[in-house]
Amino acid sequence: MPKNAAQHILKLARSIEDVLRYQYEQWRYLYQEVLEPFWRKRMHLIKKYPRLLTISQTSYIPELQDVAYLYAMAVSEEEIFDEFYNSLPANTQKMMDYLVWHPIATEKEIIRDLGLPISDRDENATHLFRKKIKRDYLLFGVYASFNWESRGNEFQLYIPHELRLHLINYYEKPTHYYLQPVSEPLAGVTSLSLEGQILAELPSISLYHQQGKIKCGKSGKPNANTYNSMRKSLGLQEFYPQDNKLLQALRTSLIANLWASLNPKTKQLKLSGAELLKHLFEQHYFSGKFNHSYLLLHLKGTTRIHSYHINRLDLLYREMAREMQVGKWLSMENLFYWIYYRGYYNAAFDQGEAIQYAAYSSAWGNEPVTRSNYDRMVEWPSLKASFFLFGAFGLFDLAYTQPDTSRPGETCFTPFDGLQYVRLNALGAYVFGLSDTYQPVIVSREDIYQLSTDKLLIRLSEAASPADANRLLNFATPLGNNRYRVSNESFLKNCRDLQDLESQIQLFRQLVQQRPPRNWEAFFEQIKKRVEPLSLVQGVRVYQIPASSELPGLIATDEKLKKLVWKAENYQIIIREKDVDKFKNRLKKFGYLI
Repeated sequence: MPKNAAQHILKLARSIEDVLRYQYEQWRYLYQEVLEPFWRKRMHLIKKYPRLLTISQTSYIPELQDVAYLYAMAVSEEEIFDEFYNSLPANTQKMMDYLVWHPIATEKEIIRDLGLPISDRDENATHLFRKKIKRDYLLFGVYASFNWESRGNEFQLYIPHELRLHLINYYEKPTHYYLQPVSEPLAGVTSLSLEGQILAELPSISLYHQQGKIKCGKSGKPNANTYNSMRKSLGLQEFYPQDNKLLQALRTSLIANLWASLNPKTKQLKLSGAELLKHLFEQHYFSGKFNHSYLLLHLKGTTRIHSYHINRLDLLYREMAREMQVGKWLSMENLFYWIYYRGYYNAAFDQGEAIQYAAYSSAWGNEPVTRSNYDRMVEWPSLKASFFLFGAFGLFDLAYTQPDTSRPGETCFTPFDGLQYVRLNALGAYVFGLSDTYQPVIVSREDIYQLSTDKLLIRLSEAASPADANRLLNFATPLGNNRYRVSNESFLKNCRDLQDLESQIQLFRQLVQQRPPRNWEAFFEQIKKRVEPLSLVQGVRVYQIPASSELPGLIATDEKLKKLVWKAENYQIIIREKDVDKFKNRLKKFGYLI
């Protein structure tokens, strides 16, 4: 029991009250058949607690809060709970053992796992609702939903959340209650670590965002066509091969969805490397601002869900990370049950909202999210998608298989189905606040990008990857044979002003990870001097004169008009704004109205 036992018992009682509040039959059964017989035989315990003594002396069914209090006291201490448990029918004991580790269970699941039917035909009810819960199971929370196919109630049983978490203390913990590292992932899975890669990619992602190229809809979610253009432009390494349209931009889409929450005007390049990444997560993920529904890329309609119904999952993952060991693999099955057994909520948004708005693509068209597939389409994809997000930013190493996307909704349900194992790395520990410092894992680029000392040419080494080549396209034009040429046009194509140019130069330096030769520095100085060489002349107006009219001759011969025209060439004249009215009035004398 906690130090403040009285408050804890009241907390348990309130959770029980919430279950029984509108269930008088259940409330009456619980008192008459279970609690009153139990406490009557234990008067020595009742005398220790004045409130119990008062309740036990009543000759009628007590108030709801008193019944709930009797229940809470019966489970408050392990010794009393053991006696209470042994006083229950055998089937009730089996159900309690089961529900302690299952936050909610359907009738079908209970029959499958325990072989215990939990409902009977109700002869007194209408033909539409002809089932009722068996009395042995009225000790638990009962949720009933109507099924139009069977034209009857379908029941689900559960133990109130606070009570279940309390009862877990009396049970031997199952295998996956604790996080259990494994030495290595099983054979047949692809393991990927982007811890070093992401630090090389951050500057280009930040610049791409500052230039306003992550296009978002009114909801703030990036447009779908943004993902492939961003992937190609930045040459980002992906999780899966590029021949699969459903998976080819998975990593890019996750990066874009988090980065889009930043203000493009924020000068993020003042931060770099791990500090920039930590800032991104602290300000736009762990602050609760991030919309987790945007990660569920397999669902449609999520932008219609009100922010009130979007759940904060960042607190759950931060708590989970505290239980992890850096550098140790964990299976998704272990993480699944770690969450499940503790009763944490792990869905990006509420079930009611999912049923109302969300749908997924299948071989038969758009299919709605329902109560029966909510866990498969929303709840557990929220877990896997979140770890793919962490993996996309290099915070976790991932081990996964490629899902079979040939028949969506049948061979696979989400792009995240293949995730098997995750491993917290040093960068993740730093960003999650588990360590104060981080020693970067640097992927050296000096040998990959070989810069010419007399021309603006770059040669890629044989060790270069396709992603290395794609990133170079932001600055240079390919010539063939791993050779690239930098020109004014190729270097300035992403720039609009001096600020963009300086960011582009900084980005280039970070990409090649070396001090460029003198000819390159001279090139940078030259193009910076050429920024905005023209200035806009204020206070003048330009007119085009028809070549076939008499106006050119009139303007050339009339002395007053000649004085009002500042410049005339190729049938175009420039007039100062202060002289425009005088010019118009003079032309009126010759019959011209302007």
